Amino acid sequence: MTFAFPRAVLEQHTAFLGKTGSGKTSTAKLAVEQILAANPAARVCVLDPIKSDWWGMTSSADGQRPGLPFYILGGPRGHVALHDSAGKAIGELVATGDLPLSIIDMADFNAGGLQKFFNDFAPALMKRMRGVVYLVIEEAHEFAPKERAGIGAENLAIHNAKKLATAGRSKGIRLMVVTQRTQALHNAVLGSCDTMIAHRLTAPADQDPVKKWLKSNVDKMTFERVSSSLASLKTGSGWLCSGEAQVADLVQFPKISTFDNSATPTDGDAELHVQTAPVDRDRLRAIIGDAVKLAEENDVPRLRAEIIRLNAELASSGASQTVAAPQEEIDAAYQEGLWTGCIPSWTCSRT
Repeated sequence: MTFAFPRAVLEQHTAFLGKTGSGKTSTAKLAVEQILAANPAARVCVLDPIKSDWWGMTSSADGQRPGLPFYILGGPRGHVALHDSAGKAIGELVATGDLPLSIIDMADFNAGGLQKFFNDFAPALMKRMRGVVYLVIEEAHEFAPKERAGIGAENLAIHNAKKLATAGRSKGIRLMVVTQRTQALHNAVLGSCDTMIAHRLTAPADQDPVKKWLKSNVDKMTFERVSSSLASLKTGSGWLCSGEAQVADLVQFPKISTFDNSATPTDGDAELHVQTAPVDRDRLRAIIGDAVKLAEENDVPRLRAEIIRLNAELASSGASQTVAAPQEEIDAAYQEGLWTGCIPSWTCSRT
């Protein structure tokens, strides 16, 4: 009999945990496959920050046939390029359903780009959310670390991740967080997950958060069974524990039906030609282009910077007249709480 995730599991926040090579990402992909098999109209967005682990879902298991019709934004397999300043625009497209299946590949972002994108993406998603979307956050500790690494936008990223975890479900956002560094994931995010799928974890520091979660969600006997086996689980097997679904089972998860590009490479892989699902690249470029343009037109800080630049050019040319901020932009910013008063290089009086 083919394994199936209980429906109650897929309707809640879920954490997929395990060390590198334990099978956690494949299990998360298996969950996405089941979601789309049960409802082809379901919406899924994957945030893939580092290793481009998810593009394989667009091909069959053997790589010879098309897979699931995800749009890939950014990364080495991207259908379109992606800049870290596009977070708000992409968040709105995901929220409204204009990008029903998307893989946001941020592997090519510069340092701090993940946080910059996420800090624009998450609030836009929360604000404009309609219906239900499954949000997969790969390497979730990169967005919501327990300990700060000193990156400027990191505190805000933690805040936004916690907000998605604690308030997202009421908005229709169902989180699927994936991490190999359980010890590094913020407690508020893991604690908000109703289901935990734990693959092999050998480091005591990575086991500790799992044990704390178990103590709050399962009985003592189950706690002992899971805790004692975490270090010795075989690849592809894991404990599925859910208080909501009332299950605590050790499962050998089946192989995914899409291409496993996150598997450890072997000799000859580089020569393999993988056929992926066709997409309308022109339509995708148009959708994203229009969204980015609209976001830029409504970006008050960007408008301010442009006015400062123009005033500097006028000053250097000896002109006495300065550029005034359009009153409608100021009014809009005021309504959104962005306008706090006059800025020296802006003309603040009505014209």
